[in-house]
Amino acid sequence: MRIGIIGGSGFYNIEGYDILDRRHIRVTPWGEPSADYIIAGRDGFEFVFLARHGSKHDIPPHRIPYRANMWGFRLLEVDRIFAVSAVGAINPDFEVGDVVVPDQLLDMTRTRGQITFYEGKFTPDGEFEHPGKGKDRVYYALREKKVVHVDVTYPFDPQGRKVAYEVLSEGGLKVIPKGTYAAMEGPRLETAAEIEALRRLGADLVGMTAVPEAFLARELEMCYTLITVVTNMAAGISTTKLTTEEVLRVSSSRKQRIIDLIYEMVKRLPEDLPPECSEALKGVMM
Repeated sequence: MRIGIIGGSGFYNIEGYDILDRRHIRVTPWGEPSADYIIAGRDGFEFVFLARHGSKHDIPPHRIPYRANMWGFRLLEVDRIFAVSAVGAINPDFEVGDVVVPDQLLDMTRTRGQITFYEGKFTPDGEFEHPGKGKDRVYYALREKKVVHVDVTYPFDPQGRKVAYEVLSEGGLKVIPKGTYAAMEGPRLETAAEIEALRRLGADLVGMTAVPEAFLARELEMCYTLITVVTNMAAGISTTKLTTEEVLRVSSSRKQRIIDLIYEMVKRLPEDLPPECSEALKGVMM
């Protein structure tokens, strides 16, 4: 089993692991991924790391090639993904530096245009066979240009969330076991009125990348866990100007500890994947 790791703002490499290979996937039916995939090993486990915004953080959230990124993980035979993201806190009980393992998503994006792999007759032609699994459900849905309505009632991997909370807590971090992440369009930050509206809708966190990332992972039957680092209080809650310097300072301070602990999470994960994600395409094709 290979584990994917997606690094967000301030997370551009993987340290403390043996670097086994770098894979540059130049062509997918959905373009070129954000960066090279770094294949790393640690005590017999293999990991595939990708910098979401590029290795130099030169890709803004609304231009990230989400479908290409997720397809690259599939080509590299990843079954589970742990994604790490910087977020703003809407919930006043949260503090800068907290780690939150969300359980829900609010999609407030408008123009991403990369929300699904399955576009019926508009699906691009390509080679969709899984290198490890052969002609699986994903292959069939794409090859036959199916329309798919995937269930995302609970968008995150329940096994991954449980293990992440346990390991991060034991690792000395202040961890909140659930929360609702609101995904905004970006790249600008939000207005105070927008944050107030999100608060009334029940959002605890605000970010820009979990949508469509989590939904695309589900469509490929990969199990996706989101780990967020609160880098600032959101607009209208913070008493100071929101700056990228603060985001990078806080996220970088948590980066290596979380990367190290992902290895500990993997050791506790059950071998069998939960059906919510691993069988997501069963019964949902038109």
